[in-house]
Amino acid sequence: MAEITARRQGELLRPLFEILMEHPDGIQARDALAELAKRVQMTPFEAADFPNRAGVRRFEKLIRFHSINAVKAGWMRKQKGLWYITDEGRAAYDQYSDPEAFMREAIRLYRKWAAEQPAPEPSGEATPEDEPDAATTLEEAQEAARAAIEDHLREINPYDFQDLIASLLKAMGYHVDWVAPRGADDGIDIMAFS
Repeated sequence: MAEITARRQGELLRPLFEILMEHPDGIQARDALAELAKRVQMTPFEAADFPNRAGVRRFEKLIRFHSINAVKAGWMRKQKGLWYITDEGRAAYDQYSDPEAFMREAIRLYRKWAAEQPAPEPSGEATPEDEPDAATTLEEAQEAARAAIEDHLREINPYDFQDLIASLLKAMGYHVDWVAPRGADDGIDIMAFS
């Protein structure tokens, strides 16, 4: 596997932080990665697919993986498919203008975090193998599932949505007294109580 140096990691993550700063309320990870791909020149290694994983480009996996250092450093958050920069991340971006220094500090803070964790202890800094990492794969699966649910809810028929919510309320232990029939309901769709 080609060596991804700390300098190169920083050259990729600093522009990612710029994107995150442009979206203070967070940005979907897939959108951040797509924007980053437009802003940086990928190396042939980064642009290539993983061996034995046709269609899975290394670039996105590398960013997801190397951003773990920044997350554990407290510089960014990944939550429900959204990526955010923290105040500490903004300060680090300003303080460490050299990409290598930026990344080395993130790695140092990752190691500090790792040392504070109960056994088994990580081997040091996060380093990807030639196949996708389980943590990044889980992150992508969670993002894909959330996106599919959001797409389904945007497309669902309003009456089906109303029935779905009524069923959800029942499953949560509420007594659903009334569900509006199809047609005008003066803005009241469901009447429920605990």
